Amino acid sequence: MVDKGSDITYVAGNHDYWMGDFLTKEVGLKTVRDALETTIDGRRFFISHGDGLATTGQTSYRALKAVLHSRAVTSGFRVLHPDLGLRLAAAFSKMSRRRSSRNSRLDPGLEAFVGKKAGEGFDFLVLGHLHQPLLFKVGGTTCLVAGDWIDNLSYGIYADGNLKLERWEAPEPASDSLQETARSGRR
Repeated sequence: MVDKGSDITYVAGNHDYWMGDFLTKEVGLKTVRDALETTIDGRRFFISHGDGLATTGQTSYRALKAVLHSRAVTSGFRVLHPDLGLRLAAAFSKMSRRRSSRNSRLDPGLEAFVGKKAGEGFDFLVLGHLHQPLLFKVGGTTCLVAGDWIDNLSYGIYADGNLKLERWEAPEPASDSLQETARSGRR
């Protein structure tokens, strides 16, 4: 898409803090590490991964985050064999998804954060990080939490002045006879 002239901005999240400048230099993406504030169709958007922005009572998570972002841990992780590093990262991610998937309620911290951004004049907030997809309003501000692609296959679409939460529906698999024909090369 970049090669065909599309401008793509990648909003980095809590799993991306070691990405360096690879996506910018090698792929040609613009990268944003904190938040993107932009105007589309005259509407103000605040777009962020959302890690740490809207949580309440998460002192232990903030402490863990500080440790994981430390120079000692990042240096140590780089000397691990990639297979071991990926297994460790997958295990931490799975624990996080399991914990957050139990909570489908609207966090009071998230609601307060959206209210604060509404007071700053934002029309729309688009966040990630939380694994449960949500679409709600505080005052006149719409907040979309995209959820996760792994378990929910959820994403957002902005069209005609509205922000919508969607889920991708996987296509039905071809019938057995069609699959067999495709494998054998017959028509």
